[in-house]
Amino acid sequence: MMPPGGSWSLLAPTAGLAAIGAGLGFGAAWPRSNLFGGVVSRRPVPLPPLHAAALTLWWRPGRRGCGLLLDRLLDGDRPGRFRVCVFVDAADARADAHALEELADAGHAVGSRGGPIDRAALAEGYGGWRRRLDAADDAIADATGRRPVFFRPPRGVKTPAMLREAAAGGQVAVTWARRLPPRLPVAPAARWLAGAAAGGVLDLGADPLRAADGLPFLLSGLAVRGVRVVGMRELLGGEAA
Repeated sequence: MMPPGGSWSLLAPTAGLAAIGAGLGFGAAWPRSNLFGGVVSRRPVPLPPLHAAALTLWWRPGRRGCGLLLDRLLDGDRPGRFRVCVFVDAADARADAHALEELADAGHAVGSRGGPIDRAALAEGYGGWRRRLDAADDAIADATGRRPVFFRPPRGVKTPAMLREAAAGGQVAVTWARRLPPRLPVAPAARWLAGAAAGGVLDLGADPLRAADGLPFLLSGLAVRGVRVVGMRELLGGEAA
């Protein structure tokens, strides 16, 4: 039936625009999408397979469980020593500079997440994202003595300007292959995370207490599968040279 007062000829362009909008939205929000620029979530295919995984998390000082998580990440003398990559924005890097220094000195990587993702961030052009990234990089360098090599699109949401400026600054944009589910009980959630295919980036999320509680289950689950936890540089090889 023809639309009242209209024409079928108007529906095709409307449907096409809707499809384009949906595609762009998917490209922005789906963490592993490369629509707007290169992001990595697992070991690149040209490299030899590696029966290993890299761990990441969002460092959020002042949240419940942060002290416990820091203790577990700094517990480097025990057997099965592991390294993670923590991502932080400028404000949190300034607020928790001492903890980031400790993490970096213990061999963990500290990466940038640029800043909060909000309407202003989504509308930022190249210059705006350059300022955001420089602010985060400077704060991380002040805390750790090293500028970050890795960039995490905040909450996995990406824009062309964001990714272009991260690449221009020599940073590798890293998302995740699998993330700790927020609503499952910690133990089964961590075991599910450990079941991801080897070679991926596994993310412990943004809740420090949940990450700290889940870490032992995740490490034991990976060990049972013979999957080593390696640093981000080793996992990504040439991508992080």
